[in-house]
Amino acid sequence: MTNIIDLEERFGVSPALWGPHLNRLWYAGDLSLLELPRVSIVGTRNVTPHGRLRTIKLVSLLVSKGFCIVSGLAAGVDTVAHETTLDANGKTIAVMGTPIETCYPKENQALKDRITEKGLIISQFAPGQKIHRSNFPRRNSLMAALSAVTFVVEAEIDSGTRHQVHAALALGQKVAFLASLADRDFGWVREAIRSGHGVIVQDPTDALDLLSGMHLTKKTPRPSSNPAKGEKASSLTEKDGSVNISQPSLPVLGE
Repeated sequence: MTNIIDLEERFGVSPALWGPHLNRLWYAGDLSLLELPRVSIVGTRNVTPHGRLRTIKLVSLLVSKGFCIVSGLAAGVDTVAHETTLDANGKTIAVMGTPIETCYPKENQALKDRITEKGLIISQFAPGQKIHRSNFPRRNSLMAALSAVTFVVEAEIDSGTRHQVHAALALGQKVAFLASLADRDFGWVREAIRSGHGVIVQDPTDALDLLSGMHLTKKTPRPSSNPAKGEKASSLTEKDGSVNISQPSLPVLGE
């Protein structure tokens, strides 16, 4: 029998935020990455050359300071974030909007394999489950809950990124918009800034200033024994046991 993860106890958020169907997480790779300080990097699938460069600079700096990069394995900004992290020998978590045996987009299969080997793949969708458009906003809610801060590199007005922004705001978390978005008259960006939880970062150094000294406690499900790496997915359920995992004190910046 599958038991339901107590989301409020383990993640510190209301289960209502996640919807009624999340009762387990499927994963492949190194679950110990959930013990690292984590930030999300998200943005458009149609990343511009400037957006790609900004993503590389931001991710490279965050990785050099010991942060684990969370993203959604989508085309565009997500792909650049994952690849930059792996190329720098950093740690990355891909949160999928599909069952774990599926890769979307298909072109990212090789990247998914790299992350499984060197990082962590997580999905809230059981193997064999049908894929719906609604999966992806739910994926973004999970990404927000797993991250101390969400960084939005580049986006359009109707970007799916806004779902993660809304989820992060509901959690009372910070959302950092790169300066290129400050000039775009997007309602969801203005809403985040007015809330006091949205900020504009002019360059990667601003991102470090934002993160310096932050502490975020999360309770993350963890099995009683270390999972084997590989493509075969395991599930996190109540019977597996859990451990309280705090976002570790963030690295001392400037060292």
